[in-house]
Amino acid sequence: MLSNGEIYHMAFRLWEEVIKKHKQLSVVELRDHLKELNRQDMPQEQLEEKAREWIKEKTNQG
Repeated sequence: MLSNGEIYHMAFRLWEEVIKKHKQLSVVELRDHLKELNRQDMPQEQLEEKAREWIKEKTNQG
């Protein structure tokens, strides 16, 4: 399970990398979703992969 600091870092990194250019999601929405995923106690790589899938759905990139 990731710490809150690690969740915030991942959320901001993904936001800068993907979401910022689409302006359809806020970093807070992403952070909250990551917190939900983190409760499932999965490895960081899997958490990030699921977050990327969610981003694609939310930004209609999928």
